[in-house]
Amino acid sequence: MRKARGIIALLLAFSLAGICAYAVYGYLSKPRAKPEAAPVKAENPPPPPPEKTFSQRIEPGMRAVALSLDAAAGIPRELVAGDWVDVLAVTPAPDLPEGRITRLLLTEARIMAVEDAPQAGARKARERSVTLTATPADAAILATVDPAAKLRLILRNPNDEGQDKLPATAFAPTMGIGAFRPQPRDLDTFIAPGMRAFTLEVSPTDGVDGIFRPGDRVDVIVTCPWGNISLQAQDKPGEQAVLRETHRNSRIMLQDIRIVATNRSLAWAPGPNPTAGRVTLEVTPEDAERLTVLADSKQGRNMIRLISRNSRDHQPIVTPGAELIDLLSERRPYMRVEMIRGPLRKDQTFYR
Repeated sequence: MRKARGIIALLLAFSLAGICAYAVYGYLSKPRAKPEAAPVKAENPPPPPPEKTFSQRIEPGMRAVALSLDAAAGIPRELVAGDWVDVLAVTPAPDLPEGRITRLLLTEARIMAVEDAPQAGARKARERSVTLTATPADAAILATVDPAAKLRLILRNPNDEGQDKLPATAFAPTMGIGAFRPQPRDLDTFIAPGMRAFTLEVSPTDGVDGIFRPGDRVDVIVTCPWGNISLQAQDKPGEQAVLRETHRNSRIMLQDIRIVATNRSLAWAPGPNPTAGRVTLEVTPEDAERLTVLADSKQGRNMIRLISRNSRDHQPIVTPGAELIDLLSERRPYMRVEMIRGPLRKDQTFYR
């Protein structure tokens, strides 16, 4: 009986030992939870830098100039800020109907902004506002030219750093296109000391097809009517007279006269031989008086014409002149006599 209780107690001891061993093994083999890391406090990102104002985007030493241009006047629709352009100015040509002169004002101007004008209804914007960067001197030029000229922008490659130097170009429907070079107007270079400038109107039949240039040499021919007058009393102002006969005579009055200017030489002309409408002659004061009285007597049907001569031919010639009656008839005057009969006086021409 005692043995049986000992065996039971032994079995119970082994059972309890196994249970304890299993419990210890299960505890030791159970994975342990990792300790949670302490939360990291998030840092606030740095604030973004303040955006630059429009004026702060202008390069030091430069200026921003806004131009209001016609959208159809050669401005590419693709033009955006950062592009580079040249600026042209188109102005009316002086003394040329419908003439235009184009000048290159600025090169390598950078575009800062491009804006379209507000649209009117369904129509497209007709004006665009373009802001350029320019030096203060160029900004003053644009401000001066803008009200009087039509400005044009021509797009250029930003890698093209060449400084273009183009002459002004002029165009007129009747004269074509050519380089515009302003003509000098300094009178000291035109007129020699002791001489005078006298301007005459000329026609296309004068000279060589009406073509005159400064430096040409001409002779002045005067054609005028004249007549024999018979006075009833002494030769006094206001006395009555009778016109007996009328003649028309042409004579070379002045020779080897230099042309100092023409109306074409003082203005732009594309061709080398433009027809002149007026010429300015360099004459002595005495010759200026003669030309004045002849030119101011055109109502009496006087006519002044210029005939061109070789610029190296300075030899004066003597001619008798030409009379219309001599050319149209076989009679030739050989004597003129002044006949006096009491208070009557007259000139009598005898022909043969």
